[in-house]
Amino acid sequence: MNLGAITENGAFALAVLVTLGLVEWLKKLNVHGTWLTIASMVIGVLVGGGLFLYHGTEPVPAVVAGVLVGMVASGVYDAVKGIVSRWGL
Repeated sequence: MNLGAITENGAFALAVLVTLGLVEWLKKLNVHGTWLTIASMVIGVLVGGGLFLYHGTEPVPAVVAGVLVGMVASGVYDAVKGIVSRWGL
């Protein structure tokens, strides 16, 4: 699986940021808790996988990359949520 070309030009980071942006939008629609974490993963798989497919990656590695985007995005969401609750922000 050669993901170097996509990660070098910042597309992976862009996919994570787009995923986080869509998750923030869902928060404004009163989606919260476990559903928001699940949505983060699903959106990450769709956005990340789609981006990798667009760049010519084979389907299986593209889905793996999408799962990685979803994991990073949901992990960032959970980490920020923990920090905010710990510090009372």
